[in-house]
Amino acid sequence: MSEKLGVANLGIYNKIPSKTCAQIISLVGAKQLLAMSDKFGLPVDMDIQHWWENDLYILGMQPYPFEINHNMDSDIANKGARKKSKRRRIFKFYKQVLFYFKNRQHTANLISNK
Repeated sequence: MSEKLGVANLGIYNKIPSKTCAQIISLVGAKQLLAMSDKFGLPVDMDIQHWWENDLYILGMQPYPFEINHNMDSDIANKGARKKSKRRRIFKFYKQVLFYFKNRQHTANLISNK
C-alpha cells in the first residue's frame, strides 16, 4: 500500500527500520508511546519495530526527506563499554524468527484491512 505525498511515497513498511534518526509522530501516537514508557522494557526504536504489541500505526516515506550523517558519533556508544549480551545464539535466532513471522502476519493483516 502506497500513496503519493508530494514527491515522496507514503506507505507501510515490510519491516520498520531499526534506527530512530527522524520521525513525525501524531499526537495520538505520541500518547501511545508515552503510555508504553510507564514500564521499562525495550528502547523506543524496538517498541516501534514491535508496533503490533501496542497498536501503533507506522508509515514510511521514501525517498527520505533528509540525509543521514553516518559520521556522527553515537550517544549510546559514547557511554562507555557496552556489555555484550550473553544470550545463547539459538535463543537469539528463535527470537528473530518469531519477530519475522509476527511482523509478516501483522503487516499482511494491516494491508488487507486498508
